[in-house]
Amino acid sequence: MISFIIPTYNDYKELNNILHAIDNCKLKHETIIIDDGSDVEISKKITNIVKPVNSKNNSNLKLLRNKNNLGKSKSMKKGIKNSHFDTVCFIDADLKGLTTNAICKLVEPVIRKEFDITMSRKEAGLSKLGNYGFQQNFTGERCFRKRILLDNIDIFDKTENYAVESEMNRRFYNKYRIAVVSWPNVSNPAKIRHGIKDGIKQDIKMNKEILKYLSKKELLSQIKTVRQFPVIR
Repeated sequence: MISFIIPTYNDYKELNNILHAIDNCKLKHETIIIDDGSDVEISKKITNIVKPVNSKNNSNLKLLRNKNNLGKSKSMKKGIKNSHFDTVCFIDADLKGLTTNAICKLVEPVIRKEFDITMSRKEAGLSKLGNYGFQQNFTGERCFRKRILLDNIDIFDKTENYAVESEMNRRFYNKYRIAVVSWPNVSNPAKIRHGIKDGIKQDIKMNKEILKYLSKKELLSQIKTVRQFPVIR
């Protein structure tokens, strides 16, 4: 019924909890992890997290690998192409505090066809600071009717990394029924978890990519639009 797609690059510490939360979902589902060229040691750790789940003969969990780091958008496309269900849900690999209840709140409105797209709004830790602005606009947790993604599959070829959400917003905000789903106890750890120096570099890279892709006018327009979507609590 639903395909969960988890792109990851050198993130593994929260992966076990994320898989546990998804595994407890009573909806028929599959989970596809795309290891986007992670460092060798981290790639081994990802494998060690996945193995115990697969040892239970869970054929619904797949681990795909990119030999080299291709970027988030290409990994997302690979997940879509390898998915089998009519609903697709993207989940970031670094989510802290994710629960089965949070997942169900995100996917059920799309499955029930009440909305075409849902987006998470993380409200724990530092994530809550961006609820009504920049961070909310670029949340990585989104659930779609798969046909929407297939009809717009070129998004994943024309964008790189953080620009993929920018293009999704551009195409979908004024075309589909979209709702924001409140996740009160979930957060994205700051990129600083990779170290102060690397964390700052990643934040700068993310902001540069987004501002390069969107004009300031369009960015502000997207932020204004996302704040007008209905919120599911």
